[in-house]
Amino acid sequence: MTARVASARPSKPRADVLPREFYDRPTEIVARDLLYESGWTQLTERDPQGSYCLTGALSHAAGQDRQSYRNALLSLGPRLGVPGCRFGGFACHCAALRWNDAEGRTRRHVVAKLDEFIELALGKTAASA
Repeated sequence: MTARVASARPSKPRADVLPREFYDRPTEIVARDLLYESGWTQLTERDPQGSYCLTGALSHAAGQDRQSYRNALLSLGPRLGVPGCRFGGFACHCAALRWNDAEGRTRRHVVAKLDEFIELALGKTAASA
């Protein structure tokens, strides 16, 4: 069970992929929308039909901004209920891959986890304002 995260990401969105306004929102929100709109998959970053796995959606949502991708993994990883990577902790994509690719996992689970994280983040933002 091997999935990969592409190292080459578009510096700006292609017109046939995502409109510019998608990239003006937090990575997790863009990833959630990608999974909802394009579909979800396991065991690969993106399947031929255009569906994304969790890490593929986060990676695509971050574009060329590696730090945004890493921050999303660091924020979301500890909430997945799986151990971090022994080499990179939650800054590595391993935990998110393991969680995404677990037997029985569904798109509903993945989108719900992102929704849960986004609601928590928005609540913290509102509380600090």
